[in-house]
Amino acid sequence: HWVFTLHSGRLQVLASQTPPEVSIRARVPEFISLAVRRVDADSLFFQQRLAIDGDVALGLLLKNFLDALDLDELPWPARFAMHAGDRLLSGVQHGSG
Repeated sequence: HWVFTLHSGRLQVLASQTPPEVSIRARVPEFISLAVRRVDADSLFFQQRLAIDGDVALGLLLKNFLDALDLDELPWPARFAMHAGDRLLSGVQHGSG
């Protein structure tokens, strides 16, 4: 459970006891697939593998913000973690992990 805010154009993590205005729920494999852009949020939403509660307009704004991010500009640890998670989950899904 993480709570984020957008402050001065930067995404920041808040204390977890801060009540969220929007909640986006999915399993870890879905979030990793979203991060590496293997699947889009709309597909997961309509397949009921991703849920948005609360301020849906804010959730859509966040989705569009994340879609516009250039993954190559993320810090290397974030890129490494996303791709490592993707490789790990791909191996598990194909029975080699």
